[in-house]
Amino acid sequence: MPLTDNFKKACLRMVVALLLMICQLAYAASPAKEKVNILTWYGYLRSPEIASAIKNECGVEISYDEYHFTNECLWRFNSSVGGFHTYDVIIFPSELYEVFKKSIEIKNSNLSQAAKDYGDHVKKHYLSQDYTNNVVYFTLPFTGFIYDPKNIKISATDTIDMMFAKAKSNLVVLYCSYPAIRMLFDNDKKLPLSLFVKHFRETMQGAYIYTLNGHIELYDNDRFAFAYQRSGEAISAIKFSKNRSLSFFVHPKHSYIIPDLLAELNTKPKTQCVARVLASKKVSNIVQKEMYYLSPYEKRASLNDLVFQSVYKPLFDNANKIQWSDLSFVASASEYSEVRKVLHKILLLPRINPGYGNDPLQKK
Repeated sequence: MPLTDNFKKACLRMVVALLLMICQLAYAASPAKEKVNILTWYGYLRSPEIASAIKNECGVEISYDEYHFTNECLWRFNSSVGGFHTYDVIIFPSELYEVFKKSIEIKNSNLSQAAKDYGDHVKKHYLSQDYTNNVVYFTLPFTGFIYDPKNIKISATDTIDMMFAKAKSNLVVLYCSYPAIRMLFDNDKKLPLSLFVKHFRETMQGAYIYTLNGHIELYDNDRFAFAYQRSGEAISAIKFSKNRSLSFFVHPKHSYIIPDLLAELNTKPKTQCVARVLASKKVSNIVQKEMYYLSPYEKRASLNDLVFQSVYKPLFDNANKIQWSDLSFVASASEYSEVRKVLHKILLLPRINPGYGNDPLQKK
């Protein structure tokens, strides 16, 4: 008896359904693709070249979470410790090293061997810090002042009080980092935290202050005075702002090299392979090109970029004169917590982070 077309179609559908079921079961039974999880500053690992280098050398993919502020880095890392989602590698500002130290230390790591190829001055400083063996430099940002000479003149003899007096009622932008703000306003660490808010309020005088990283459009404002920012942010601002008169100044007292550190957080072979690739000169140079933060391997700035060269020239010309940040400036998690509480109070002061788009300084 010949088969009807409907019966043939029904049989075909059953066969297709069976094959799909078998494929789904096989997929479910197969191990998930192994990934190495990373916590990093925003933008650092976005280049496809980095993922490709890791895939080629380690046979693994990476997954990363980005943070935009130092405090967000601390929050994300603490939330992951002992949680469902944990990180294998972390890239973080050195101002958090003492806060993180006990949590990130591991045995049987040789990541620190990467330092043998650093530039001489950088290697000397790295070895003087007594980092754990699973911690190396990732980039070498340093802080300084972006300013508009049309609205303010800055000199090496200016105190922070003098800079704010010169800024008058114009716009000031501060690098959004609690330790960095404390170093800027009290770099001798002599002021009791109980008096810090009062001191900050008196120092800012009549200025409008944003505590932000990025937001290049703020530098376009006709009333922009100065910004205390990291070197990569400064280069981006100078290169891409509509304000073509911006300059960068390295202050002898208030500019610091604040390295970003890389740490592997376990001894899994894939983790250590990824950390080794991330710590390499190859990846460091990619990040330098993309994000304008100096590679620790460089003895001279290698990018053929006039703004990059001008910003980093003081570091190379006076390498031993620019201060490195003091790792003990925020020496513990409890001290960081106290600093954070004080600076939260600062954020509530009038003229701090004015309503974006609605304050009198914004162009209409």
